[in-house]
Amino acid sequence: MLGPALIACALLCLPMFVDKPLWLYAAVCHFSWAEDACTESMHSLLVNLYNPKNCPTLLCLQMADLLALFKLHHEQCKQFRQCIAKPPFLTDAQLGDAVHCLCCHDLISYIEWHELWNAMFAKLEICPAGDTMLGGLEAWPVVLTCWPAAPVHMPA
Repeated sequence: MLGPALIACALLCLPMFVDKPLWLYAAVCHFSWAEDACTESMHSLLVNLYNPKNCPTLLCLQMADLLALFKLHHEQCKQFRQCIAKPPFLTDAQLGDAVHCLCCHDLISYIEWHELWNAMFAKLEICPAGDTMLGGLEAWPVVLTCWPAAPVHMPA
């Protein structure tokens, strides 16, 4: 990498750009740096693509790069959906049966579980990395409905 590309790469490593993953993604896509685009797209999982403040940056992307970003965010949600549809979580196959919590042995209500499931997906739409989901999860009203004594009954 020589000349202007080297200068651009050095500038993108400055601390003021590190906390702007969408902006960095747009920059590396502009220079067609595929490996860096992959890395920065993973960092974008911490960002809500639907937040209006991100529109100017997203509008700078070429259509292929924008679609790749949305596909990554969608795939993250899809993977979570597949994981949560398997035991030890309540699965579609168990819907007709009386299912008991593995920790406290209380009967699990499908309606309450489904509301929790929807709340988790709504949170994941905002931040596909999922890191904000666990922080404070026990205080969500829907969790308290699903597990009345959430800190005691939360599955490990």
